[in-house]
Amino acid sequence: MKKSSKALGLVLSIIFAISAVLSLSMVAKAADEPYPGTKYTVWIGIGDDRFEFNRDLDGILTVDTGDGRTEDLPKVDTSDSKVIYITNLKSTDKVGLKCAAAVDTSSSDKYIVKGVRRGGANDWYADLSYTVDHDESYVIAYGVGTIVSYTVKFEGANRTIAPVTYYGIQGQKNFYIPSEAVSGYEIDTTKTNPGCTYKGQSLYVEQALVGGEEFTFRYKKQSGGSPITDTKTIYNEETNTVYSTEVGDPEYTYQTIPGEIVDAGEGVTNNRVEGGGDQGAAGGAGGAEAGQAEAGDTTTIGEADVPLGGGEETPTNIPEPEPPKGHDTPVYLLYIRYLIIIAIIAILILLIAIIGTMKANYDKKHKN
Repeated sequence: MKKSSKALGLVLSIIFAISAVLSLSMVAKAADEPYPGTKYTVWIGIGDDRFEFNRDLDGILTVDTGDGRTEDLPKVDTSDSKVIYITNLKSTDKVGLKCAAAVDTSSSDKYIVKGVRRGGANDWYADLSYTVDHDESYVIAYGVGTIVSYTVKFEGANRTIAPVTYYGIQGQKNFYIPSEAVSGYEIDTTKTNPGCTYKGQSLYVEQALVGGEEFTFRYKKQSGGSPITDTKTIYNEETNTVYSTEVGDPEYTYQTIPGEIVDAGEGVTNNRVEGGGDQGAAGGAGGAEAGQAEAGDTTTIGEADVPLGGGEETPTNIPEPEPPKGHDTPVYLLYIRYLIIIAIIAILILLIAIIGTMKANYDKKHKN
């Protein structure tokens, strides 16, 4: 009887120790990984169809496993230049992205990468650093580049022209700088500026703007053709006819005949300037003002819509697609698993207790 009791106690102690160890390991696993075995996806969108992700993201996009595993690793798909998919992620894996280096913005010299923002949020971060615990989507955020100034000077004219300060975006290129019209002088196109060419009487800047540059227009006396005036082009639309008498002092009579104005069509303003030679930006502006004053019914044609800059600290807001849905294991299923294990252990204990009791009664009966 004593031997049976000792054996029963030993068996019960072993079963209790095993169940305690199993329960502790399950609790630790649940604490480290909320939903054991669940796989997650991270989606990163380009945010603007004018741009693309660079093809080589080595050292720019990083995916680290949080548990140091060497199998069942995350999968990165960059086949689409507009989207980066990272799948097969587990809890505590880490995803990083250096946003400015990841995007090719060479198609625009006005907008730059500011960082990245989470789908549906307004706050953005310079770089992405995400420790995985659920499915997530991100989008690249953009903004207007740094505003810089440059100076335009005028030399060689018969009068002093004060320098003019203009502003542009750092990195901007392929833009025009207008000249100043001076009576009897024209731009000396043989003396240009580095990285620039002349197109008409305007300077075409081909190099990227850094800030602080000085561009100089150099004048020379006009060699021929229609003179350049300081104001606007004047068109002669009068015809003068002179009459005289045969006797006495000559007497002149003048008759003014208005020049014919060609009808440019209802609703359209003809503001083209028919100039004699290059007249610069000032002559074109004067002709446009004269055309607008003479036309009765004018139609204003607006510029095409372009993205507006929101300042250096305001990222461009871009609509987000719906984040991918995860396939998480419900919590109640985990509890059901634990209850089943505990029930099995309880049944084993009960069976052992019954067998031990029956054995003890059997031994007692035969002993008597």
